[in-house]
Amino acid sequence: MNNRSAANTVLPILACLSMTIAACSFDYGPGEGEDDPSEPDLAMTGVEYVRVRDGSPVVRIQAEAVERFELKQSMSVHQFRFAQYPGEGPETGAVGAASSAVVDLESGDVELSGSVRIFVEDEDLSIETDSLSWKDGSRMLLGGDSVPVLIKRKDGSVFSGTGFGADARRRTWEFAGGASGTYISDDDEDEPGTVP
Repeated sequence: MNNRSAANTVLPILACLSMTIAACSFDYGPGEGEDDPSEPDLAMTGVEYVRVRDGSPVVRIQAEAVERFELKQSMSVHQFRFAQYPGEGPETGAVGAASSAVVDLESGDVELSGSVRIFVEDEDLSIETDSLSWKDGSRMLLGGDSVPVLIKRKDGSVFSGTGFGADARRRTWEFAGGASGTYISDDDEDEPGTVP
C-alpha cells in the first residue's frame, strides 16, 4: 500500500523538528566537577517555535518541556505538538502530537513515542501508533517491525499493520510486516463484478 501525499506532508515536519531543535545551543563554559549525563545542560518549559516564510507561518512546534543533553548529543521534548501550514492563512495542512520525542542532535533522527497522532488535512488521513522513528539521513519514517500502526481516512478506509515505513524521497508508504483493513474506492466507475 503506497500513499504519496501523506508522506509528502508529514515527513518535512519531522525534518523541521530535528533541524529546529538541533539549532538551539548555549555554551556556558566549563562547569565545576564532572558533568552528569543524566542532568540536562539546558531546560526550557512552555516552548513554542514558529517558522515563517514570506511573512506567513510554515510550521508551529510546541512542547511543554525541552531538555538538551550535550554529552549525549540529544534533546528530549515532552508533550510535543505541531501544525504545518501549506499556504497563507490559518488553515493547517497537517497537525500532530506525541507524548515525547527524542532528537539525536548529530544525525537529526527523531524518535516519537506515546500516543503518536498525525492528521493530514488535505488527505483526510490520520496515522496513530505508540511510536515512530524519523531517520533523517535516509528520509524515512518507520513504525518498527512489531509496532502496530493504524491509518484511517474519513471515507471509511482503515488499515492496520506492522512494519510501517514512509519514504520521503519516493513519497510512498507501506506496511512491510503485513496489513489488514478496508479500502473505500472513490472511483466513480463501476468495477466488473460489483453491484452499483
